[in-house]
Amino acid sequence: MKKYWQTFKTSIQSALTYRSIEFIWVLIAFLSPLLFMQIWTQNVEDTSGFSIHELVTYYFIITIIDQALTPHIEWNVAKDISQGELNNYLLKPYSYFLRRLVEEIPWKIVATGMTIIPMIIFFVLYSNYIVFPTFGIFKFFVFIFLLVLSYILMFLLEFVIGCLGFWITEIRSIMRIFFMSSDLFSGRMFPLVFMPKLLLSISRFLPFPYFWYFPTMYFLGRESPRDLHQGILTMLAWIAVLTVFAIVIWRKGIQKYSAFGG
Repeated sequence: MKKYWQTFKTSIQSALTYRSIEFIWVLIAFLSPLLFMQIWTQNVEDTSGFSIHELVTYYFIITIIDQALTPHIEWNVAKDISQGELNNYLLKPYSYFLRRLVEEIPWKIVATGMTIIPMIIFFVLYSNYIVFPTFGIFKFFVFIFLLVLSYILMFLLEFVIGCLGFWITEIRSIMRIFFMSSDLFSGRMFPLVFMPKLLLSISRFLPFPYFWYFPTMYFLGRESPRDLHQGILTMLAWIAVLTVFAIVIWRKGIQKYSAFGG
């Protein structure tokens, strides 16, 4: 346990060292929703069952969740494999997966802190539109639970994508497909209820809506108890499938890596 705690402290020092760069990325992340809000508030009153107040609150919450939760480990995993840096981890007495998990968490803590200023700006500009629903203690803990599941789901999926580096030298094309799919089906660009019914039905079976959209819709009180139960079961199913897949692809990849003298 001590070795992971040391990893955590080292990683948070690194995150604080590059906090100015992190802050710039956070500001950039808030530009798109601010642009959307400028368009929606001037041209839309109600759409797809969303009031303009709900729509603005939706973008406010989903942007915060995006910045607080989204990991970025796929590049690091692929780089470790392609550049042979994985050797440094394999020689040490800890799990590479847990090491990456512990290293990523401090960056998310710092990124969350960096969202405070953009959040204040966003809130001041659209305070007349942002309306928070009633939020009891039970709903709060369910919301936190959904965020934890969301982070685990994203982390596992990105880890699997990074492990493709055992077989593919350049994973940029795969990452572009991943980012495009994520942007389309995660609700980051617009609420999924705006999509055609066929695409909306398909999206329910994909992992992407459970990154940010599902927790945000629950926060807004737009998920029925039945939808909540079904959503949680779907998240747990994806986590189970990706966990098994991550274990298999890691073991197969390590065998290939060792066979080539990695």
